[in-house]
Amino acid sequence: MDKPGVKKRMKFDEAKFFIYLSKNSNPRLLCFLRSIDKRACVELTTYVIRYIRRSEEAPVFSERRRRLTETKKALSMTIASLRNAAAKYRRLAKIEFRGVGSPITGAPTWPEGEDSFAGGLESEAARLSGLLKKCKRLYNEKRFGVSGNHLWLVLLQEFVAAWTEQELGRARLLRPADIADLITAGKVTLGWRADRAEADPELISKAILKFRSNPTNAWISGEAAKSYAQERCRSVRLAPYLLGIEIYIKP
Repeated sequence: MDKPGVKKRMKFDEAKFFIYLSKNSNPRLLCFLRSIDKRACVELTTYVIRYIRRSEEAPVFSERRRRLTETKKALSMTIASLRNAAAKYRRLAKIEFRGVGSPITGAPTWPEGEDSFAGGLESEAARLSGLLKKCKRLYNEKRFGVSGNHLWLVLLQEFVAAWTEQELGRARLLRPADIADLITAGKVTLGWRADRAEADPELISKAILKFRSNPTNAWISGEAAKSYAQERCRSVRLAPYLLGIEIYIKP
């Protein structure tokens, strides 16, 4: 039984999605979809729906915020402790014991190249300070996009490129207009009104470019995305063939 006040999650209907595309999409995209394996066509819908249903990623981003808070706290406390320890160690070094000298006489250098243990502590504090700044950039949610998580659109592009290179012999790239048609079809399939579902190819192009050009996203939009796409290609090739989905080209 559904809980009161909880909106029921609408099931995504792939057949409805492709029927809408067949009637409203550009012929170029339809020709492309007809040229590749149906299983790959259905795989494309998964990226589109994940992009549209950003609200379902709320628990993921909530966990990221929790990890950020925990990591920042641990780093900040450690940095403060290291600097405090370095200051106390230097104060200790100034003490002279009669007949013995400084209590740190004979202590090993730390690390190599540093003239004192205190210097080593400060070097480690400086290194961790750099990690703290990097941590804040890595966990910044805005780098994924404001209107949606644009990583899914990057993964969509990378999957298409990887799949077509393997199946058709050369990598094909989805144009922003093609992605816009896929997003619009996904929104309508999920119950959006057609007049409110249309996506803007220019905005999509700018969003993807901004995501890919962000230095913090370099690894995830490059090496990681390509590796993920290759793995998905392997999984899709092992999936059962689909016989119930047709993608028609408008005359």
